Amino acid sequence: MKFFLKSKHWQLFIVVVGIPLVMQIIAGAVMMVRMFSSVFSNSLPDFPGIFRFMSVAVPVIVITMVLIFFSWFYTLGINLHRKLPASVKMNLNPFLIFISFPVLHLVALSFFMSYMYSHAMHPYNQEVPTYFPFLFFLIIPLHLFAMFCAVYCLYFVSKALKSVELQREALLGDYILDMLLFWFFIVGIWFLQPRINKLFTDDDAQLMHEGV
Repeated sequence: MKFFLKSKHWQLFIVVVGIPLVMQIIAGAVMMVRMFSSVFSNSLPDFPGIFRFMSVAVPVIVITMVLIFFSWFYTLGINLHRKLPASVKMNLNPFLIFISFPVLHLVALSFFMSYMYSHAMHPYNQEVPTYFPFLFFLIIPLHLFAMFCAVYCLYFVSKALKSVELQREALLGDYILDMLLFWFFIVGIWFLQPRINKLFTDDDAQLMHEGV
């Protein structure tokens, strides 16, 4: 997990943004090839094959994105909490609970989408399982709670980062910009990661100076 603390901003960008993006581009290209191959062969699109591919590609891409992104946040939350000054009290347990729920929710949702795609291979089967409406109504509150959990994780990591930098308890005005940078992480990585590098590089330098 030290990679998320010591890597340069461009390295982190490649892992957090680049890898999922490349996977999505490849999946999109495969679907386009399948679609256009039918045009050149004057045949109907291979919808069963496309949906079969999507039933595998969607969970693989979503799970990869979720594991990378939340591993980054988990690593930051745990290690920044350890560096908090003694005067700053932040309970780690809610963070651990709230960061787990979006991961479980999104992984479960990806498998549900895979199930939907696999059943879409049979376009002439118009029967809809009776439990589908219940599942859709269940997903909405779960998704809203997952969003709340994600916002809490943004708050926790942002406040912890600023509190470590200031060596006092950070106020909302101190870390609100950091929350926005974490939220829009595609841009935020370039500003946040150098600060994170400095905090944990300074630790290594201090250990070397002390001869530990």
